[in-house]
Amino acid sequence: AGWRAAGADGTLSYTRADDRMNQPGSLTGAEIAADRTQRVSRVETINRMDFLALGQRFGLPRGFSAAVNLHLRRRREATPLNLGRTSVSQSIAGMETRGAAAQLSREWKLLGRRSVATVGIEAVDAEVDTQSRGSFSGTPFASGSRTQDRSRAVFAQHVLDLVPGRWTLTAGARYDESRMGIEDVD
Repeated sequence: AGWRAAGADGTLSYTRADDRMNQPGSLTGAEIAADRTQRVSRVETINRMDFLALGQRFGLPRGFSAAVNLHLRRRREATPLNLGRTSVSQSIAGMETRGAAAQLSREWKLLGRRSVATVGIEAVDAEVDTQSRGSFSGTPFASGSRTQDRSRAVFAQHVLDLVPGRWTLTAGARYDESRMGIEDVD
């Protein structure tokens, strides 16, 4: 959805993906020669993802404008049964990402040419939780982890039309910092 009113415009979008995959497992050369469509194991994977994004831009006096973008993404991937030749397992992963970006821009004439300068900030936080358990040749296993990623950025850019419609000079800089933490969880 989108809207526009008195020097401001915005967008709101929502995406949902929901899929299931069944996989036949690995076949030997003899099994492929006999029937390449056979299933020697049973693997079922279920994925669900929701993504919500909101963007808003505001026109301000003296050629300035401000923009804000927000997003939220949630994804869940599950393999409730992975039944192989000598193993059985199940796994689940939950992922969530939240992010925001804000920028301030100004458009003006520089030496008679269109010039646009932009400065902004961005922040993204992501978390992933995974768990799996099962057995391989009768030996049980279990594992899990929690991962957190915190990213921050600042950026600046300047665009100058050297020859309008043909040549544009763009200069920019961006600084990113990410901090990651990984924790084993059983």
